[in-house]
Amino acid sequence: MKKKGLLVALSIMAVGFAAVSTTLYINGTSTINSNDKDFKVYYSNALVNGTQDLSVVVDETHLSFTTTLDTLGQSYVLDYDVTNGSKNYDAALTMNCTGGNDYLTVTNNFDTATNLAALQTRSGKLTLALTKSYTGDDLDVTITCTLNATAVERNTLGEGTA
Repeated sequence: MKKKGLLVALSIMAVGFAAVSTTLYINGTSTINSNDKDFKVYYSNALVNGTQDLSVVVDETHLSFTTTLDTLGQSYVLDYDVTNGSKNYDAALTMNCTGGNDYLTVTNNFDTATNLAALQTRSGKLTLALTKSYTGDDLDVTITCTLNATAVERNTLGEGTA
């Protein structure tokens, strides 16, 4: 009987302590990671002189082509799209195009000043123009453009589909 009384008294004390105690302590650890698998920025389309030609897309981040221009003023126009396939991140972009020479004017119109929002596509236009006549053997010029993207944090998931 004394044991039952002691158990009842301890139970009442525990309940009483819980009733008047107002501090609850919770300790834990949380880890925040970037989702690198979600970040994918790539060349998604290419039109050469108005005709779709995906052969100039070497891989997700490189365009490369060789063309022959033989008439002064002749041009080669490559319209391309860059897509941000990520839901979690916007993309800060840079693009570097190499391969021009003294005979060609290479102009790349692509907005790298503004971040490319998640699940959005942006268009650009690369134009080569023969600005000086050439008198030697054929001179083929290979132009290569490299796309670099850096993830930029967002507060909400991107909407739509890329």
